[in-house]
Amino acid sequence: WNIFFRHVKAFPALKYYPKGRNHLYDILIEEKRNDNFIIFDVGANIGQTAKFYNSLLSKPQIYSFEPVLSTFNKLKVNIKESNISCFNYALGAKKEKVEIKVTNESLNNSLVSEVNLMRQTNKTEIVDVETVDGVFKEHNLNKIDVLKIDTEGYEMEVLKGARKILSNK
Repeated sequence: WNIFFRHVKAFPALKYYPKGRNHLYDILIEEKRNDNFIIFDVGANIGQTAKFYNSLLSKPQIYSFEPVLSTFNKLKVNIKESNISCFNYALGAKKEKVEIKVTNESLNNSLVSEVNLMRQTNKTEIVDVETVDGVFKEHNLNKIDVLKIDTEGYEMEVLKGARKILSNK
């Protein structure tokens, strides 16, 4: 993060870049205009991204989603900040239960059936899948500022479950 700020100081024109050129700078600019900055961290793993955004922004409200129980338990241990909420389910195109093969490498777990079949493990879990639209409604949200998705190939399914909020911009 410090490297980014050094670049902004060295090249002041960075602050005039159009929106979308640097997501970190966009987030900082938007956050200064908004006291209620909301981030969805889909595929939260053990909380690396949530902790990074929490250190970057003044008072974000972060919703972290991690479906694999062992990884979720590590996430809960790593997240002590009261503004980060952790949920033990996946986000996808529809509300359902899905089987996932669980590997020791928590970064490699995937809900994509083709990837799941190739896993060299016998350990499986049944995980709940909700939709972004459903969570949005359940928590009475009026916007999401950042929708970070890192789901090992399941990203399109997450976006399908966010149709309503995406169509409403």
